[in-house]
Amino acid sequence: MTELLAPAGSTEALRAAFAAGADAVYIGGSRFGARAYADNPDDTDLLEAIALTHRLGKKLYLTVNTLIKDEELDTLISWFRPFYNAGVDAVIVQDLGVVRVFRAMFPDLPLHASTQMTITGTEGAILLKNHGIKRIVPARELSLKELAEIREKTGMELETFVHGAMCYSFSGACLMSSMIGGRSGNRGRCAGICRLPFRMENDGNASRKQEVLYPMNMKDLCAIDELPDLIRAGISSFKIEGRMKKAEYTAGVTAVYRRALDACLSGHKYTVPQEDRRQLLALYNRDGFTKGYFYQHNGPDMVAMLNEKLQGKRQQEAQKTIEKIRGQLHSKQTETMLQRQVHGHLYLRADKPAVLTIEASGPSGKVISVSAEASGTERAASRPVTEERVRQQLNKTGTSAFAFSSISIDMESNLFVPMQTLNTLRRNGFAALEEQLQAAYQRTAVSAVMPPVCIGRHLPDSSKKPEIRILPHNEEQLEAVIESGDVDGVYLPVSLIHLSEKVRESGKKLYLALPYILRQEMAGLLQQAESAIGSGIWDGILLRNLEETGWYARCRKELPSIMPPAVLDATIYTMNMQAVSFFADMKLTKRTLPLELNFHELRNQDTNGSELILYGRTPLMFSAQCLKQTAGCCDGKPGWITLTDRKQASFPVYADCRFCGNTLYNSLPVGLIQETQAVKHLECSSFRLEFTNEHPSDVTRILHAYAAAYSKGSQTDFNDDLPPTTKGHFRRGVE
Repeated sequence: MTELLAPAGSTEALRAAFAAGADAVYIGGSRFGARAYADNPDDTDLLEAIALTHRLGKKLYLTVNTLIKDEELDTLISWFRPFYNAGVDAVIVQDLGVVRVFRAMFPDLPLHASTQMTITGTEGAILLKNHGIKRIVPARELSLKELAEIREKTGMELETFVHGAMCYSFSGACLMSSMIGGRSGNRGRCAGICRLPFRMENDGNASRKQEVLYPMNMKDLCAIDELPDLIRAGISSFKIEGRMKKAEYTAGVTAVYRRALDACLSGHKYTVPQEDRRQLLALYNRDGFTKGYFYQHNGPDMVAMLNEKLQGKRQQEAQKTIEKIRGQLHSKQTETMLQRQVHGHLYLRADKPAVLTIEASGPSGKVISVSAEASGTERAASRPVTEERVRQQLNKTGTSAFAFSSISIDMESNLFVPMQTLNTLRRNGFAALEEQLQAAYQRTAVSAVMPPVCIGRHLPDSSKKPEIRILPHNEEQLEAVIESGDVDGVYLPVSLIHLSEKVRESGKKLYLALPYILRQEMAGLLQQAESAIGSGIWDGILLRNLEETGWYARCRKELPSIMPPAVLDATIYTMNMQAVSFFADMKLTKRTLPLELNFHELRNQDTNGSELILYGRTPLMFSAQCLKQTAGCCDGKPGWITLTDRKQASFPVYADCRFCGNTLYNSLPVGLIQETQAVKHLECSSFRLEFTNEHPSDVTRILHAYAAAYSKGSQTDFNDDLPPTTKGHFRRGVE
């Protein structure tokens, strides 16, 4: 069955979704969801929502799709347990620490991997499948071909967005709101900074298209024409985005997609009525719609560059559409749609209890049957009741939770049946069915104790100073690094892999840095990496996403003798010790400390043996889009672009023309040169300095200053001519 999955930012939206034909909804509770500013239901309302969902024979997926701090895990479990007990159908998760905890404490709970996990291929999907994930929501940037390959090679359920807002960055890989405003998208508090206007300069020249005011403002997705292809690709669930939107939006969009999906599945010729297209446009759009990434890698037609607001006739049409849907939501028809259709069988005999049996399907299609009895049936002295009159009375369900789709009646002739007897049968039968339905979904937690965390895997050697490791961006920076006597090791990007022997000859340790994002089209990079690793000259490998982690786990199993030790980059989130333990269970014990935890939060973790980034521009976004293309000035040459915001802060963006994508970096590098005493308490085994667009002379100067502070313990090299920096979240952290 292909599922239509609708957003429920409120209990009103949940009812609207089901009335419009959704098979399932995804909804956040009062805590731990990626839409902290939605009108999320409180705990009591959420339990009632679960009950309504199961009464209707639908499904409810609870979003716990944020990163969780250590001190929040106990609260998460106690908060979640009532919903688990009530039979919530699945949980959508981002944090791998939560995956570890939920698998141990709630082993029969289906877990769905959020799009926030940034799954881009089969390696990452298989990794999650091996850790109990039932369904994944892949990155929105994947093509139809990539989606089909994941489905074919893993057999996993795939849930794909078909309508609604799109992020400019790969979801879960964006720190822009976090670093600029302290509102972390990984904590459900994205401020949507990418929707704001920016001025763009390409190699110092202003964009040729001056009307490009909103270069990162993605249009809303509308894939209603692509449903047949998505079905053929094996997509299990079609997901509508919009938990921040009103119930009218949920109802209107869901109804259109319900009709479209039914038409697809009917086998008849598939066409979308113009009236439905107009309704989608009227409900919400940003300069029109985009078909997304299913058939194209990127393009300016996917960006709402002007961000035009509805006005005039278009605004009036939109308002009429909303008012029409609002009226429908409060109609008797909607109430009827929220009544569960059941089958009834009535048995009537004179001077015997009347028996009403009611049947409905429960979890996994299991039939649930209940019976109710009532006295009062006897021989009629005159004017016996007719079968039609009995049926008519039973069907007076009013605002009950159930209604009869069919009633079979087995009755003797010449009977007198009080209408009150039939009312009692119906009322008691419905009450019994409600009780049995809810009981069929209920569970009991297996364990009340969280799984133990792995602590003390790295005991620091007080006689050994932490290594200084450098990650250069280009060959010129690498030359400066090689010439420095302050460097212990070099992280070599795959683009510079041809210089590996040169690094080795300098006497420095050699580490391979894989790309931040890895997709099917980049398979050649992995082949190149595997070939290089076979040379045996590498001291380690830097993993930056779950696709690479899955690849590494497979290669280590197949080629255990040649795979070097791995370091998890900060882009693989280990916000809590359960997440650290998730990877430790895979024998991945070296990590880069999270960028969104402050010093005190890090101090409370086991950070022994970890790596800390002391200097470098934090990558805020990884995008499959290209600003050069958006501005109409694509020259096919890799290089730097500058985005300047309304406050005149400038953000360097690297355009990687090999795979046609952008990496946007923070306006200021993180710099912890004055935090030597605090950092010492973290007992790290290595420090990293990352360079992006710095001049080689700046690389030498920065490197020397940080080495003096952290390797030699000298404070004399703190000088005023170092570039301005930020401490990032090292002191402030995120909510």
